[in-house]
Amino acid sequence: MEANVIFPVIKKLGSLLKDEAYSLYEAEGDEDKLAKLLMKEEPRVPTLGVVSITGMGGLGKTTLAKQINNRDDVKRHFDCQAWVSLSKEYKIEDVLLDMIKQVEVLTVLTVEQRRGLESSDVKILKARLSKSLENKKKYLFVIDDIWEIEDWEKLKESLPFPRNNQKCRVLLTTRDDRVARYDRIALSFKCLDKKKSLELFFKVVSGATPAHQMIAMQNQLSTMR
Repeated sequence: MEANVIFPVIKKLGSLLKDEAYSLYEAEGDEDKLAKLLMKEEPRVPTLGVVSITGMGGLGKTTLAKQINNRDDVKRHFDCQAWVSLSKEYKIEDVLLDMIKQVEVLTVLTVEQRRGLESSDVKILKARLSKSLENKKKYLFVIDDIWEIEDWEKLKESLPFPRNNQKCRVLLTTRDDRVARYDRIALSFKCLDKKKSLELFFKVVSGATPAHQMIAMQNQLSTMR
C-alpha cells in the first residue's frame, strides 16, 4: 500500500484526540486517585496542598486535569474553583486577574472598576484575591502547563496563603518533573506501549475512515510491528 493512504488519516488523528475521549497514556484509576488526594481532609491548620501531573507534551495532562476539575464530587467539595492556563511568557498579574474574575464571578463591576482592577500590580491583586477568598473554607486552583520549576516558585509566592483553617488545593500540569519532585505528590505519565498505541490508533480512526482504507492500514502497520 502506498503511504498516501495512511498519512491523511494520521493527520486527522491529532484533531480527533482533542475531542478528549482518548488519551495517549495509561489512565485507569488515575482520575479517582487524584480527585481523592485533592479532597483529602488534613488537620485543621492552614494548608496549601499541591498535586502535580507531569509528562511530555501531548499525553493528556490537561484532559485529565479538566476531567478532575469538572467532577461533581470535586465541585461539591470546594466552595470555589479557578482554572488558569499559562503561556511560555506569562504575567503573574494576568494569572491573578483571571483567578479573581472566576472567584468573583457573581460580582458586577463598573467599567471604571474593571479598568482599575486590570491595571493593578501584583501586590494589590494578591490582596484582592485573598479578600475574595476569605469566606471560602475550601478552594481549588488548577494551573495548567507550568513550563519550569522557576515559574511555579514565582507564582506560588504570589498566591494568597490559606488563613483561619482554610484549605487550598492546587492541581498543576507540567512538563518539568522537577515540579513534581518539589511538591512530592505527583502523577507521572507513561506512554502506551506499542500494542496499545496501535489499538488506540484504530479505535480513533475507525469512525472516520472508510472500511477499505482501514483494512489496508492494518495490513501495512502489521508489517511495521
